[in-house]
Amino acid sequence: MKNKTPWYIYPPDEPKKHHGDDALGALVGALLMMIVLFVALDHALYKVVSVMSAWWDSLGLWLGS
Repeated sequence: MKNKTPWYIYPPDEPKKHHGDDALGALVGALLMMIVLFVALDHALYKVVSVMSAWWDSLGLWLGS
């Protein structure tokens, strides 16, 4: 008589990797996240500087006239 226990009840032969086991993957992921963060911050800083520059120019025109 065959064993009728389903295959999915038994644990796998090889243990699965847990989060943090792949150090190189974590390093690459962290570097990519830092690049995205720096690009986003650079874009936000550019927007703030351009708005402040336009405001300063308009203030100078208003005070100069």
